[in-house]
Parts: sequence; C-alpha cells; structure tokens
Amino acid sequence: MQAAWRCGVLAGVLAGAGCGGDDDPSGTGTATDGTASTTLATTLTTAPMTIGPDPDSSSSHDGSDSSSGSSGSTSGGPSCPASHACVGAPVGWAGPVVLRESADTKGAVECPAEYPDATAAGGDDLAAPAAQCGCDCGDATGVECELSTTLRNWGSDSTCSIGTPVTSHTLFATVCNPLGTIISDDSYFQVDPVAIDGGSCLAEPSMQLAPAAFATAATTCGGAALLEGCGDAEVCAPRAIGDTLCVWQDGDGDCPEGFDGERRLYHRSIDDTRGCNECTCGDPVGLCDAANVTLFTNLCNPPVSGFIPATAECFAGSSFSTTSSGILGVGQPNAFCVANDPVATGSATPIEPVTVCCG
Repeated sequence: MQAAWRCGVLAGVLAGAGCGGDDDPSGTGTATDGTASTTLATTLTTAPMTIGPDPDSSSSHDGSDSSSGSSGSTSGGPSCPASHACVGAPVGWAGPVVLRESADTKGAVECPAEYPDATAAGGDDLAAPAAQCGCDCGDATGVECELSTTLRNWGSDSTCSIGTPVTSHTLFATVCNPLGTIISDDSYFQVDPVAIDGGSCLAEPSMQLAPAAFATAATTCGGAALLEGCGDAEVCAPRAIGDTLCVWQDGDGDCPEGFDGERRLYHRSIDDTRGCNECTCGDPVGLCDAANVTLFTNLCNPPVSGFIPATAECFAGSSFSTTSSGILGVGQPNAFCVANDPVATGSATPIEPVTVCCG
C-alpha cells in the first residue's frame, strides 16, 4: 500500500510514469520507481537553497560518504544514488555549494558542472591605504599697504647702528610730513619696510586616494540538482570531485555541526570614510614693494635732499642740503599665505559579512 501511495504522488509530477502493478506483474514497482527517481532529479534544483527542516537532527555528512540511501528512505522508495551523497541540511543555511577563491577579483569563475551557478559571496584581505593629503594657497587678494612707517636719522653714522638714532619720525602716506627740525647735510637715514594689511588666500586642497578593495574574491557555486532518498535533515547532493561541499549564510556566525572543517568570513561591502582634514590658509604675510620716502629741503617742495628706500637699510641723504620734510610712498603689496599641513583621516572597514562553512 505504501508503494502504491508513493507512485500516486510521483504520478502527479511525472506525466506518463508507470506504477507497480501496471507494467510489473510482480507488483513490486521496482523498475517504475527507478525511472521516476531519475526524472524527478531534473525538477529538484536549488541555486542556492535554504536548507534544514529539522534543527535537532544529528544526521549530517560532508559530501564524502558513499551512501546510496538513508534511514529516511522508505521501503521500495527512491534512494540517493552512488553519484550523490546524503549531505546534512542545517537550519537557516543555504547550500550545498562549492567555494571558489581568486585573486582576480574581476575575472570569470569556473564552477564544476554539478554546481554550475556562480554567485559572489564577498571579499577578503581588504586593502585600503591612507589618503595622501596636500594643501596649497592661491594668490593673496584684498591686500593693501599700511599707510605709515618710521624714518630714523642716524646723523653721521654710516652704519645706522651705533648708539641710538638722532631722531625718529612716523611718516604717513598721502600727506607732507614735517620733520620738526632741520637735519644737517651728510646725514644717514633708515626707513622701516611698509607692512601689508588685510586680505586672504583661497585654500586649494588635494588628495590622492587609492580605492578600497578586497584582494581576494569569493564565489559560491550552487544550483545542484538534488534528488530524493535521504533523511529529513539531509539532501541528496551530487558529489563534487576534488571539492568539499559547503553551506553559507549572511552574518558572522558559528559553523553548524558537520560543516566545521573550515570557516571563512567574507564581506560584501566596504564602509570607506578615508579622507583628509581641512586645508586652511593663514593670513597673508609680506611687505610692500618699492615703498620709499622722499626728503625735501623745504616743506615738501624741491629741492629734494634724499630718496630713501623703505628696506630698513642705511642710506645717505644729501651731502650738501639740509632736510626738513618727507613724503611716504607705500608702494605695492607683495603677499602670500602659508598653508597648513593636512593629515589623513578615517578608515575603511569591511561590512555585510557572509559566513561560509565547509565539511
């Protein structure tokens, strides 16, 4: 009666399949059941499948057994053929699959004929060098020259360094500056440089950042045709000659019983926060080129008694005329900004783990 019931189930899947008692006078159904099992193999495929109906089952194999059946098969029913093996089906895990690893992360993966469907499982050996950071500053803009400086009279000291100046005066631009006293001829003068004022520079950051990438790519080969003939906690899977059968699941988990021979952890993605800190420029620094003081014998009227560049160096005035006034020319600003030294920040971290466990 049990053989007749099984034949009724298979007949619903396989049109035209014979049953014991129809073609076999003995009524055993042996020839018919074998044909049904072979045909059914083409209809039961997974790529990959989630397996494991019974979490408490202790029946599991790594695909290397030579079992042609299992305790779960019924008398007269289909059995797992010698080309296949009863493989444990842990709850919540997908498979069985064959694992492939390659350093060619973009190349095609060659899967065995029994497990033809290649699916990316993630990567390993993350390479993510720190960013190389740089910072420059553009031209200074909005810079002006200050409108005053200091004139020192050193008398006959041609080095402008002995003792203290005879007189010191603050001179302002755009106006005539009386010196308050008549400075004799054969005098030496010193004018401080004219400083710059205000302005800014545009920061110009630069960064060289190599892509974060896995050096090893992992692929699972699945899609095997699974047959009947094993226990409730097993599947009848093709043998993969030279390969070990594996199962996998998303997340970072422990391997199930029967697949604790090798555990590999891969990641599907990368959280990349690498970069550089802010590129900034300091305030403009510099002096005003071609600033000078013109000295006059009279109140800023010719004759001129001297022409002193604003460089803080020592210059002689007139050797035959006295000096009583001066006019400051501030020149043109010549400024630049100093950039900071940015450093690399952040890191790259593998995320979305995938656990692969092999028998």
